Amino acid sequence: MDTVRIGVIGCGPMGQGLAKAAKEFEFVRLEAASDVGEKVLGDFCNSIGGKPFKDYREMIRNVRLDAAIVASPPFLHREMVEALADAGVHVFCEKPMSTNVADCDAMIRHCEQRNVKLMIGQVLRYHGIPARVRELVKSGVIGAPLCMIVRRIWGGFGTSWGTSWRTRRKESGGNLMEINAHEIDFMRTVCGDVRTVMAVGVRHPHSTLDFPDATVVSMAFKSGAMGALHSGAVSVIPSFGGRVDGDQGGIEFPVIWGEGAGIHVKTEKETKFIPAAEIQVENPVKAELRGFFAALREGVPIPVPGAEGRAAVEIAEAAYRSIDTAAAVALPLG
Repeated sequence: MDTVRIGVIGCGPMGQGLAKAAKEFEFVRLEAASDVGEKVLGDFCNSIGGKPFKDYREMIRNVRLDAAIVASPPFLHREMVEALADAGVHVFCEKPMSTNVADCDAMIRHCEQRNVKLMIGQVLRYHGIPARVRELVKSGVIGAPLCMIVRRIWGGFGTSWGTSWRTRRKESGGNLMEINAHEIDFMRTVCGDVRTVMAVGVRHPHSTLDFPDATVVSMAFKSGAMGALHSGAVSVIPSFGGRVDGDQGGIEFPVIWGEGAGIHVKTEKETKFIPAAEIQVENPVKAELRGFFAALREGVPIPVPGAEGRAAVEIAEAAYRSIDTAAAVALPLG
């Protein structure tokens, strides 16, 4: 495949960022774009390129595509991915893969049956600090991981969202899927598969959401390690960082990006700080697309296949069940 002809479904900020990064590859040709919003679609095509379509089905029928980027609201991912697969179009689908495990299973099955490649956009894997933390743990420098804690908290005095679908869990997947699919995936790639999930959640008194504004999710990994994710949209003092404690040392990343970002490493042999500025990586969005296009053109494995996206959704779904039932939830989900 010398030239990769692509289309984009969903022309908001995520679709725009992915399309711009895709166009940096000389072998990519942006053929078309689709969005139900007339203005956002027009702005996208005028500034980035592609023939505009309000109906993505019309785009699939009328434009010859090799691959497509799906950056629509999560509750639409399944129908769009399946329609593309039916046309033999390979798919890069933004996270979360969907808002429930059943849809994820259907998407994986549909693509496999049609010999279509499916990649999920877990872009945090390609950011400098998470990538280096994962590399350090895998190197064995701190021994076997025993405990991993990640916090991603933001917000203010009450919670509000600019688009209505974001306020409904059935459509967005809630914070644990739409936002924390990143952190859940990060923790999985460091500590391995999850065995049990226990979670608690609260809602702000002025919340506009139908799901918890803040959650604490405890995970027991099959490796024997344990983990905790603190997620929330009620924090007037935002924070994004964490730590990994092993049986031979520890790693702390107090800030993942921004001022003070870096990684502290302490073992019996050394204590050091790695500033974020010293961790040079390719633009993460371009890096994930590079992996997707390599799979199409060179036949190498998809870097983040559907099964990986499904795993993040399953852990989040288990957390919501745990919040609802006040009980631990075992994986796999029944």
